[in-house]
Amino acid sequence: MQVEPGDRLVMYVIGEKRIKGIYEAVSKPYEDETEIFHGGVYPYRVKLRQVKESERGIDIRELVPELELFKRKDAKWAATLQGKVMIKITERDYKIIEGKI
Repeated sequence: MQVEPGDRLVMYVIGEKRIKGIYEAVSKPYEDETEIFHGGVYPYRVKLRQVKESERGIDIRELVPELELFKRKDAKWAATLQGKVMIKITERDYKIIEGKI
């Protein structure tokens, strides 16, 4: 609920371990109980505008050594993302990701 219009969001697809795009929030967060994904209702939403998108995506494992987000650079780097819906990243990390998409 802390997302503001103009914020940039980096979309990471868990099952693929790939960053697939960058989007910009164009609304404030809102609640909606309409089911949009199979397997449950995710009521907290924000409207997005595509900034950059990559069908293939970037393998997150290639970025682990470069990103400040991952303090652990060993095999346990994934624990940083586990169980989280959103994580704030530094401007430096954002620029690295943006440059690779």
